[in-house]
This record gives sequence, structure tokens and C-alpha cells, in this order.
Amino acid sequence: MNITAGLPEMVKRLLFSLLFLSVFSPVYAGQVHKEVLENGMTVLVQEMPSSEVLSIDAYIKTGSAVEGEYSGTGISHFIEHMLFKGTAKRPVGAIAKEVKALGGTINASTSFDYTIYTLNLPSGNFERGLDIIADMVVHSAFDPAEVEKEREVIHGEMRLYHDRPDRRLSDLVFNNVYIRHPYRHPIIGYPSLFDGITREGLYAYYKSRYIPNDIILSVAGPVHSQKALPLIKEAFKDFKPRPYPQHNTPQEPPQIAQRRFEDHFATPLVRFSLAYQGVSVADPDLYALDVLAMALGQGEGSRLYQDIYEKKKLVEGISASNFTPQDKGMFAIEGVMSKDNLSVVLEETKSVIEQIQRSGLDAEELAKTKRQVLSQFVFSNQTSSSLAYRAAVDEAMTGDPYFSKKYVDAVKNIGNEDIKRAAQRYLRDDHLTIAVLRPMQGGLASGTLEVKPQKSDIQKIVLDNGLTVLLGEDHSTGVIAMDCVFNAGTRQENPGLSGLSTLVSRVWTKGVEKNVENRGGFLSGFAGRNSIGLSMNVLSDDLSFALDAMQGLLAQPSFPADEIEHEKTNMAADIDARDDDIAAVGFKELFQILYLTHPFGRDVLGTKESVQRITRPDVVGYYQRFVRADNAVLAVFGDFDPASVTREIRKKFSGLSKGKPRLKEFQEPPPDRTREKTVAMDKEQAVVMMGFQAPVLKDKDRWAMEVIDALLGSGLSGRLFIKVRDELGEAYTVGSDYTPGMDAGVLSLFVLTTEDKIDSVKGILTRQAQALVAEDVTDEEIRSAKAYLKGTFKMGLDTPAALASLTALNELYGLGYDFHKDFDARINAVTKQDIRRVARKYLDARKSAVVTIKKRPNV
Repeated sequence: MNITAGLPEMVKRLLFSLLFLSVFSPVYAGQVHKEVLENGMTVLVQEMPSSEVLSIDAYIKTGSAVEGEYSGTGISHFIEHMLFKGTAKRPVGAIAKEVKALGGTINASTSFDYTIYTLNLPSGNFERGLDIIADMVVHSAFDPAEVEKEREVIHGEMRLYHDRPDRRLSDLVFNNVYIRHPYRHPIIGYPSLFDGITREGLYAYYKSRYIPNDIILSVAGPVHSQKALPLIKEAFKDFKPRPYPQHNTPQEPPQIAQRRFEDHFATPLVRFSLAYQGVSVADPDLYALDVLAMALGQGEGSRLYQDIYEKKKLVEGISASNFTPQDKGMFAIEGVMSKDNLSVVLEETKSVIEQIQRSGLDAEELAKTKRQVLSQFVFSNQTSSSLAYRAAVDEAMTGDPYFSKKYVDAVKNIGNEDIKRAAQRYLRDDHLTIAVLRPMQGGLASGTLEVKPQKSDIQKIVLDNGLTVLLGEDHSTGVIAMDCVFNAGTRQENPGLSGLSTLVSRVWTKGVEKNVENRGGFLSGFAGRNSIGLSMNVLSDDLSFALDAMQGLLAQPSFPADEIEHEKTNMAADIDARDDDIAAVGFKELFQILYLTHPFGRDVLGTKESVQRITRPDVVGYYQRFVRADNAVLAVFGDFDPASVTREIRKKFSGLSKGKPRLKEFQEPPPDRTREKTVAMDKEQAVVMMGFQAPVLKDKDRWAMEVIDALLGSGLSGRLFIKVRDELGEAYTVGSDYTPGMDAGVLSLFVLTTEDKIDSVKGILTRQAQALVAEDVTDEEIRSAKAYLKGTFKMGLDTPAALASLTALNELYGLGYDFHKDFDARINAVTKQDIRRVARKYLDARKSAVVTIKKRPNV
């Protein structure tokens, strides 16, 4: 629904202007309590009483761009890994186990400009979490044996890195946009230089860079700053300041001529990047360039999407971004093509850019685009984790923890002349580097401080036509999350039309997505194995607009024939991309041989052949069969008044057609013997996957299987991780995944390794599965696994969107909208005997499926 249709242009502009000004004032109103300790460490605390999640971030002002004599080695990334490998008082593996036992997660990342450690915990665990972070940062051990084990792990990460075409293109871009600045080097380092790092050099570098006067500790969540600050001071009281390291980072000179570089990769798609020399985060042109990136290539209403993707159908995808690090950044346009028509795409892209350089954006488009940029800030800063991270980055990069609020104000003030000037100044041919990645020959493309949250209960309403409505009032954010879900999905498809539900979900929103994006919102369709639906996020002022849009999509979708054909082409490209991803291929093949006849064995994308067979009558027929009021659940969560929303929903949705479809049901017994399949791919890595049929959604055994999944593969302390990676150093990616469906389920064990280790990894997977049958798990293990499950589950529900999705699907599947409230109790009830019983029932290697992916032999 376009609310401005038929209005005079002046009225449209005024309306967009009023909408724009009314929404963004409260987004960054929360206070950041800042204090610099005597040792020079900066501490930031944000109080979030309504959050159930506590986040502690340690931001270290060192990254790959400031490694000096170690430039190109990846030493910063190496240190990031080693901080998880034990301290003076915590042996190897203890950090991950302790965090898991608290129900939390811990992770880290290294960038060009910094390294950051992120700890998320359920509320009430502040002192324990603080002790963990402080111990890691100040007292890491760097045991020589662990250094060598982790070196092998990073070699595995490098192999995985080099197997990804997007990574190869990124390397090509950065290595040529930057000819002097260390941004040109990969953060992970070059293998030959990386191998030259000694344990002594690694430890000395850590001691010289991890200094309190170069660290920001950022805390967000249900904490009181007055209580938190004394505890932080106590935790770091012995952490003495040291001299600041001298960086002397060479700065990038102005680019004065166009550059072009090409490479080849074993992929069916052509990828390209048009990278223009850009600005740093401190440059005042940042704001205009962010708005320009949104207008050019972010969302369905953007210029490049409309012209090159939608109208001319020259690419499978195209986007624009503005990268603004500590030093000079870049403005990039990236695209993917199944046909090699690069010269035409470059010409069309240049034409779009020149039009903006001449005329900029009209008033309505400018207001819409600024609203989109700002709404991204709103949607990406709802959780304690995102706010802790944002404050730390703002403080480090700009010296101001409130920079994001000033960013909002600056974007509001951007005018059309600013857009034109930025496009003219930066998007110039002599500032451009063109990078192209083509297929190889033969390719297809020629708690202690807890503050209790205040959220109201969920209300359930059933309309006369059978539509179930769930309302979740939450005034802690300024957003509305809306999901409408239906029993359908791959499970209800004709096997010959596999991928139909995905196609329906993609074309369902065509035309409406742009209207939602214009208001700064997000709209998408989705399809899975058991359901199909629509998901929308908008700012709270746009609730009525969003309800109108949702009602129109449910009652009168258009499903244009040309869009269906266009999306079929896109799905074919996505299938090519899936079949070029080593992990995706592994899971697809595993499910196929584990379920030979059940639809659980089919991938939601389908095959090229099945997608090509789908016609518009198939799409319309699928919609008419399953999109029925009494086959649906509509969930609306966020900042609204329930009484007025109920009246509006009754008025708008009572006319939806009912007529509940008869749903197919399936059963397939487990294999009577081990099924194995070997696949060859052009990859440096190898993959071993083992799968077992597992309990379904409503099976009481599901909860023991959830605990088994956590025991085997949960983060850094799972049995598989410890055995395969910590003890043997044989893999970088390792874990397990439990996927329960309506009448089928799968437990997958997976390891990315090297080809020479395949047999030993297979043995480890088999033995680890059977160990759960043969002997009881320890009290510590089961306690830790349960805490991990409960903590990650709670943290996964920290936004209205997450809660809307979960409650809608639980209600749809017959579990009940409040099913999630008993999650902790169900997990707590699992015993060691339950684990052995369920493992004995399901984890029989003789009834498993095994997929191995090896490097394709050279011909």
C-alpha cells in the first residue's frame, strides 16, 4: 500500500518530512556512564533495565593495520585465538566451560583497527563475567604447546578463507585499492609470514599491545553503573599502564588513475567490485556517503537495484556500501552475475552514478533514504550486545561514546547538494579500482547487579475466521515486529516442484517491499521445511501502515508473471552458489541420503530442474491453498497499545478467507545400515559429516537431544571441539546441529578438516557418538550444557522480532504460543539416564549417514 499515492508532490514531501522528524529523537537517549581509571583504561556503562542479557566488551586498540614489523603476519588475530587458551588460574578449555556453565556465550573478532572480546551472559552474572574478561585480557598464558596447536587451527581457517569466492574478491579489492596502507593485507595474514611468528614474539607483542591505557571496557545491560564501577576498578587494580606503542602507519596517497585487476576462481558466478577511494569515520563526508550508498544500492527501492537488477536483469544481485575505518576507507559497489556481461553492467552503473552527480535525489527520495539509514541504526541497536559494541567503537574511533547520536543528527541535516557534492567528489573514474573474479575455464558463467525487566504478557486472540493473533507489548524499543506464518513449506510441496515454497515467499512481497523500505522498515517472505510466512519490522509510528501492508499481502498479492520468471533465474543462481559452498553441499547431501523419500531430505531451494518447471498457476495455487486465516498465526510485538491494535486488526483482517488445508504427513524409518556418499569439489578443505535421524518437535525425547547437541558441539567446550580441535588441532570448523521438524529430525555432526585426516575424523565422530551410549556424562558436563542451552535461548529472544517469530511458529505447530516459557524447566528435567537412553535410541552408527567431501583430482 502506497500511502502517498495520488497526493500532490508538495504534500508528499511534507508528509515524508514530518514522518522523518518524528521518529528518531529517542534512539540514543540512554546515558553512557564514562570513567577513565587511574591506569588509563576507559570504562563505559549503559544501564538497560528491561534487558535480560548482560554484555561485557573488551575493546583493544590494536588490529592488523598497526602491526608494524609484524605487518602481514596476522599476529593480532593469532593473539585473539590465544586468549581463549588458558590463563594463570584457568587451564585450557576452562574459559569456555565456565561461560557455558553460566548460560552465556563468548566470542572475539579481529579487524584492521582493533580486536574485541564479547561476553554475553544472562542477567545476574556481572561479577563472574567481569572476572573472566579481566583474566583473559591481563593474564593469558600462551603455553608453547597450545600456541602450536592453535597455529594449525588458524591454518585450517586460512584454507576455509581461501575456499570462499567472496573472500578472494575481497582480497583482490583491498590489495589493489590500498598500495601503501596496511589495510591491503588480509587480517588473518599470509601463511608464509604467519609461520614465522614465534611463541616469544607472540607473547611479547601481546604484552606491548594489551595495555590498560589502550583498552576500553564497555558494559551494557541490567546493571547499575554506581555498583559496577567499583567492581571494575577492583578487577583491574593490578593492571599497570605501559608506554603507548608507536604505530607510524603509512597513509594511503590519493588515487590519481583508474586501476583494474582480474582473477579466476572455481565458481560458476562472476563477481565484481567497483571500489572508490573513500573517507575515514572522522571525515564529515561520512554522512553524505552513507546516504548515497543507501540510495544507490541498499534495498529494493535503490537506484542500482531498480535499474540493473529489476528492469534490465543484468545481475543476480547488486549492492553499495561505505566502508569508513580509522584511516581512509572506500565506497564500493559489488555485484554477482551468472552471465559475463560485465562491460554492460559497468556502463549502466556509471550512467546511474552520473545521474546522481547531475541531479542528486528528489526531496521524497532523499527523505526516504535518510529515514532508511537512520532506521538501520534503530534496528541494529536494540540489544545489550549491540549497544556495548557500539559505545566501545564510537569511543575508540571518535573519542565520543555518543558519536552515534551525533551521527543521527548529522544524517538528518544532509541535503541534496551534499549528496551531489559527495558523488562528484568521490565517485570519479580516477578514484576507481575495478576488481573482477571470473570462473575458471569450464565454469558455468561464460547478575549480581540485576535489574528486573518490565515486559507484559502475550495476549492471544482468535478472530471469527480462525486467524490466531498474538500481541506482545514491549515499550523498551521504538520498533514493531510482525510475523504471519502458515503451515506449508517444503513438506507440502509436490516433489517435482521442489523449491515452490521458496519461490512463493520471494515473489509474494514484490512491489510492497519498496513501500516498507521507504518508511525505513524491512519486509521479507520466508519459507522452510514446515512453514511459509511474512516478516516485517517497522518503527512504532508506522504500525497502521504495516498492518495495511500485511493485510494487502495476505488478501490480494499480485504474483506478477515477469517477477516469477525473474526470481526463477535468481534461484538458479542461488542454487549455483549453494552448490559452490562446501558446507552447504555437505548438509544438502547428508539430508538427502538420511531421508530418501521424506521431504525433509529435500533442500528448500530445490533443484534447477524443479524450479524451472514451476509456473505462475503453481505459485497462485500454492498461495490459495495454504494462505488461509484458519491456517495462520499473526504475531505483533513491540511498542504499541494492545487495545487499539486489537480493534485495528479485527477491522482489517476479519475478511480474510478461511478453509484450512489438509496437510500431508510423512514417516520414514531410519537407515537399516550406514549410508555413505563421497563428493568431489574444487576446494582446499575437506568435510566430514555424520547424521542421525532425531526426535521431532513434539517428541519428549527432544529435550534430551537438545542437551546431547550441546554436549557434543556447543561452542569451544563441546566434546567434538575439544577432541578434534584442542587435542588434535585437525580442524577449524567443528560442531553439531540438531534440527527437529514436524515429523522428521536430524542430528548432524560436522568437521571441516584436511583430506589426509578424513579417516581419523570419521573415527572420532563415531566414537564420540557411541561414548554417549556407553557411559554417563559427568555432572559438570550436563550442568554446563544445560546452562549453555538456557542462556543462549534467552539471549536469542532479546528483540521483539525474535520473540514474534518464535511464538508465532510455536503456536502454528501446535506447541502453544507460551511454549518457550517452560524451556528452562524442560532442559532442567533431563537426566544423565535420559541422555544415555536417547543416545542409545538414535545415535547408532549402523543407522547413520556419512558424507565426505574431498578435493577434486586434477585432470
